[in-house]
Amino acid sequence: MFSNEETSQSNSITSLNGPINIRFNDATRPEAEAAVRWRLPKDETSMVHIHKEYRNSEKLGETTLKLYTLECLKYSAQIIESETHYSGGMSKLSEDFQDQLEKGQFILEYKTEYVLDTFKKSQERITTTYIRKFDEGKILRNK
Repeated sequence: MFSNEETSQSNSITSLNGPINIRFNDATRPEAEAAVRWRLPKDETSMVHIHKEYRNSEKLGETTLKLYTLECLKYSAQIIESETHYSGGMSKLSEDFQDQLEKGQFILEYKTEYVLDTFKKSQERITTTYIRKFDEGKILRNK
């Protein structure tokens, strides 16, 4: 049940996600976890709408917020290579993750190229992930 109290407990929901498999741009598959605190709106109209839609904060957290959090974490991992992450790029991953949580998920674009590996004498497929942008450079998002 939602409450009118002005305490931090009643105005937020914490989504604690245990370790999940993510995939970095270079196809490595580490485990990651995230704890996200969602702040509920304070106005009565929004809270009534949320209550009608979900009935309680646990259902809201499990059916919507947790899934959205996991998707944002996975999308953030897809645009960084594991080596970059391990050599100091963790803050970039965190920034992209928070950016998507607050503003909407990035729409990703993939480019596949084939290059000749002269050592193996075979074609190697290289897939690069990009954040899709409008012509003026603004990020395209899935709201």
